[in-house]
Amino acid sequence: MVTANHRLAAEAGAAMLAHGGNAIDAAAAVSFAVGVVEPAMSGLGGRGYLVIHFAGTGRTTVIDGHERAPMTATPDMFAVADTREHPTPGWGPEVPVVGQANIVGHSAVAVPGVLGAIALAHGRYGRLPLAAVLEPAIALAGDGFEVSVALAAVLAQHRKKLARYEATAAVFLPGGAAPAPGERLVQRDLARTLRLIAERGPDEFYTGGIAAALEDEMARGQGLITRRDLAAFAPRVWDDALTGTYRGHRILTVPEATGGVTLLQILNMLETEDIAGFAPFDHRYLHLLLEVFRAAFRDRLAVVDDPAFARVPYAGLVSKAFAAARRRALSADHAVERLEPADPWPFDEAGATLPASQPASWRAPAVESDTTHFCVVDEDRTVVSMTQSIIDAFGSGVVVPGTGILLNSCMHNFNPLPGQLRSIAPWKRSVHNGVPVVVLGDDGRPLAAIGGAGGTKIITGVAQILVNVLDRGWDVQAAVEAPRVHNEGDASQVDDHLGREIADRLAAMGHVFSVVTPRYARPVFSRINAIAIDPDGTLTGGTDPLGDAGAAAV
Repeated sequence: MVTANHRLAAEAGAAMLAHGGNAIDAAAAVSFAVGVVEPAMSGLGGRGYLVIHFAGTGRTTVIDGHERAPMTATPDMFAVADTREHPTPGWGPEVPVVGQANIVGHSAVAVPGVLGAIALAHGRYGRLPLAAVLEPAIALAGDGFEVSVALAAVLAQHRKKLARYEATAAVFLPGGAAPAPGERLVQRDLARTLRLIAERGPDEFYTGGIAAALEDEMARGQGLITRRDLAAFAPRVWDDALTGTYRGHRILTVPEATGGVTLLQILNMLETEDIAGFAPFDHRYLHLLLEVFRAAFRDRLAVVDDPAFARVPYAGLVSKAFAAARRRALSADHAVERLEPADPWPFDEAGATLPASQPASWRAPAVESDTTHFCVVDEDRTVVSMTQSIIDAFGSGVVVPGTGILLNSCMHNFNPLPGQLRSIAPWKRSVHNGVPVVVLGDDGRPLAAIGGAGGTKIITGVAQILVNVLDRGWDVQAAVEAPRVHNEGDASQVDDHLGREIADRLAAMGHVFSVVTPRYARPVFSRINAIAIDPDGTLTGGTDPLGDAGAAAV
């Protein structure tokens, strides 16, 4: 089975399984295809990371294609605007950059990593030729596909950004207008690029003709990426995943500056509670969730960074003892009025103390839905869970002429202020929120794959779905569709499907929140998809009903 945030990508992966491919072949096909059919969310110009669990050997591998800041990037490369005079919507509103240069345009682009990650995974573990797994994506790009209501909405919403660059407008605004639902989106240059990769391999992107075209476009637009940057890029390979436990289950995800460390802290804090003893949408349960989320994000924003550039207490953050101490600081009856970051260092083997300098005016960026995720389970029960992104909707807005490659806006994930946590540095990785997860039972058998899109809301969304599946025994589709809440350290969001009475009770407990309404093509919360593996071997998919997601089985 394959689940993905676009049904055509899920079908591309299932086709590989039907033709004798394994989970990694299917994952490669989905990765390439979803970058074609969800161009606002991911693509060759972005990042990606995947967790692979091999049921036959019990081994898990993580391949991290996280982007890097260009080698010539500097902490002060962006001019910071006065927040009172230049309010900026979206990520990091406390520190807007002049001209949104870290969001739109050539300076916003970091060195892409998704192709390196998926090509490495396929080269090591795939059965089918690279050309075979690229074939569905090439067809979708060259022949085009029918624009959905959801894609038409995001194209129209970002028309001004897409019109800014000639090569971008030529692809996404043919004839000067965004395609309407039912029209076909054709990306011929991207099809040619995918064919080149099929013929010559990923080196064509990192050292060949595509690299030369990317460098030329960067020079033309005063971006920083060079062929030296591209040639130096290599995905990280972890011989094991970041691993936590929850009620006897093993939770496998991506290590270090990802959403995984915060997901495990959340689950550690929830594990001490009798979740099954609460009604599913009891206000006391939702209060618990919001306070646990709030605490975990306070701690995340206080210390998490690229460990190559800052000392980070990752072991402390995922420690059960730290979670227990943190949980004792929360009240079962009311929202804590001032909840400050806790100190995970005493629970870390490094044994140091919380750094004195804390970021006072910047928080980690969050995006509504400009990321994507998919899951694969093959007949051998090898499991892949992969998240990929180009950060903002349509990334930087820059398409490399002649290639069809839309480039990321990953520099938006850094703090534009020098000298702080998560500040920009050459060849640094930014903090990201992706949480591709594989769940194992206490006997080591794979039980589920799960992940999603939606910035910080990926972390809280995955946590809520895991609780509903593992504690309440819900099937994954019911868990994905259930109303959610979210908090990342400030005001909360509460799904209005929970009802007025619940909202009133949360308000009475001291919660500050907005009531939001998920709608088709505007999901508000994270777009999650998942596959559950039942003890009898049955596979059950769960996909978001508010967009183009789908599942395909063979």
